[in-house]
Amino acid sequence: MVTQKIIALEGIDGSGKTVQFKYLCEHLKQTGASVKTMDFPVYDGFIGQEIGMFLSNSANVSANEMDSKSMALWFATDRLVNMQGYEPKEDYLIINRYTLSNVVYQSIRQENKWEIADWIFQLEHEILNIPKADAYIFFDVDEGSAKSNLSKKGKRDYLGDKKDVYEDSKFIQQQARNMYIECANRYGNIIVIQCMENGVMKSATKISKQVIAELKSRNLI
Repeated sequence: MVTQKIIALEGIDGSGKTVQFKYLCEHLKQTGASVKTMDFPVYDGFIGQEIGMFLSNSANVSANEMDSKSMALWFATDRLVNMQGYEPKEDYLIINRYTLSNVVYQSIRQENKWEIADWIFQLEHEILNIPKADAYIFFDVDEGSAKSNLSKKGKRDYLGDKKDVYEDSKFIQQQARNMYIECANRYGNIIVIQCMENGVMKSATKISKQVIAELKSRNLI
């Protein structure tokens, strides 16, 4: 069994995670490392289909109407089911959205946000034994640029052409961005990548170089 490093990519919707996900995986493979990838939620799975209904507001209740702990349980269960029996065989597991997403998007809807945040970390890693990430990479993008990027996503199976209830709320996106930054100050394994320069989003290659430099500085690659 290899000693695998788990790196998760995070950010508000439209922050460019998918592009950077590909860049990071390509870089690691070029160094000779073996890489496995995951993407949460798994919308084509049993639990993920239900989450998709909550997010698309096509169920009896939408995700932003459900209480935080109940919604957190759905996201946590999706990870539990899809990582059940998982054995690390590759050098790296790179994940697009992980436990930190659950922490951020559920805690911002409650006054006792740190109680909810710590509860979700405990739920996923101590109660359900879902592996912890060695590092989270948060791509910090302003809401305007993120919204512009979202408009380019096109059709997604669980949504069609529309946005999910989290993406469609400017308030949620603003609060989520602030919470990611607060989490980075509170927890030690979150790397903040500043993606904006003079009000304009940096090029994807420039952002990728920042990611590699930060991971090298922490001896993660």
